[in-house]
Amino acid sequence: FKKGRLVTVNNFQGESEDSSITVPEVALVMNISEKKKSAPVPKEHGAWFLLGHCVLIGAFVAGSFHFPVVLVSLSSFLVFIGMQGLKQLARAVRRREHQIPIRVPWTSLALLLGATIAGLRAIVGWDLAVLFYWGAVGAVLTSIYVGVVFRRKERSLLGEWWGILGLTSAAGVVWSAGTGKWGSIGFLLWALAFLYFGGSVPYVRLRVRQMKEGVLPWTSKEASHALLYSLCVLVIVAFGAWLLRVPSLVIVPFVLSLVKTIWAMTGQKAPRKIAHIGYSEAVMSTLFAVLIVAAFWPFP
Repeated sequence: FKKGRLVTVNNFQGESEDSSITVPEVALVMNISEKKKSAPVPKEHGAWFLLGHCVLIGAFVAGSFHFPVVLVSLSSFLVFIGMQGLKQLARAVRRREHQIPIRVPWTSLALLLGATIAGLRAIVGWDLAVLFYWGAVGAVLTSIYVGVVFRRKERSLLGEWWGILGLTSAAGVVWSAGTGKWGSIGFLLWALAFLYFGGSVPYVRLRVRQMKEGVLPWTSKEASHALLYSLCVLVIVAFGAWLLRVPSLVIVPFVLSLVKTIWAMTGQKAPRKIAHIGYSEAVMSTLFAVLIVAAFWPFP
């Protein structure tokens, strides 16, 4: 970029569409581009909210905030951030890029190593061998997700659901760290979080298309997917709550999710900005976390 003009770099010798640009200036443009590309911090704000709520759900339902819970929570966030670098590496290998910023793999390695150390400290210091099982589950989920990114499927419906499956496991991991148990409650929290947050994928797709085209007919792909998912999940959760004798309050957020979807399908106004969709989802996810925690009151 020189004097307000955008310059396209053609090769590494400094040739460009603008003959007045010098080789040092080309190098500066390339370095700036690499820094932006190699930023290791995830930019998905919704994923940060999702992970934070799952961590809080696990801690509150466990009724514990002692040091192992803090360590495991920290480990979850470190893995989440470290995955950003692994995703960049998978994309670079897929595109056969020969120049990968060296800080990308090292940053990811350092973050994942820090997550491992934090988890091992909790296991050894407080005799939480149950976390080894969760570590194995997390390793499998992470490996498969990297493969999904490599195959360019991370933005597909199943790809996004797989990413959410990994993030929501934090609810079960933190609960196990707080209770020292490998029990059904941890898996139940994981399942509830996944089923709820998984609905954000078809819902957000519906709202984004409405931003472009206005109110859509119920028969459109996005509308039908969002409605079908909300209905199916509500039936599954209601039946599971009856079968497992889970507090009926866990059904409420899924009822609200269905109402939210129907309102979006029948409303006369489409969202003006994508940020408005994010704000509403943040409020709904907070309400979900509060209701799930309240459903398991009193804490053990």
